[in-house]
Amino acid sequence: GESISFRLRQNNPAIWRSFNFFNSFATTPYFLSQVQSHRNWQPVQTDVRNLDSTGFEMQLEETYNFDGVHPKETVGFLAFEDWTDAEYDTISVDTTWQTVNFNQEFSDVPEILASINSENEVDSVFVKVKDVTTTNFEIKIEEDPNFDGVHGTEEITYLALGEAVETLNVAIVDTGSSG
Repeated sequence: GESISFRLRQNNPAIWRSFNFFNSFATTPYFLSQVQSHRNWQPVQTDVRNLDSTGFEMQLEETYNFDGVHPKETVGFLAFEDWTDAEYDTISVDTTWQTVNFNQEFSDVPEILASINSENEVDSVFVKVKDVTTTNFEIKIEEDPNFDGVHGTEEITYLALGEAVETLNVAIVDTGSSG
């Protein structure tokens, strides 16, 4: 995997910056990113597109009605193909709540990290997660209220971190004999 933080400035809202991974992945990795500083009062988030095994494009996306020009912020990202003791996937999500069922049960409610990794529409959207349990959670995207609220699917990577319940495989064999 690869995790790094870097500084990113958005001098022009139309410009996307290209980033290459230090080492290419065998396939498109699972990818999470987030702004990790607060250098301006205008709300901003990472906007990612064209993610593949060699890199991605990113810009800083300000909330609706600002000029899209933003000072330098620290951005962190995590890219991985495999993560031990966690559950993760990249899924298509739209503006309706959908349930994601875990393949395993967690002993406690896991922490959910989720990040949008596509740009299928230009209107700003945010990831919403609710009702996290040891077996599933609900997820959707929601447009900035200043837009029409209608948005197609976007690709989201989620990572559920927590301790899995240990399952014991017990076999009961009936030999059919009285002994």
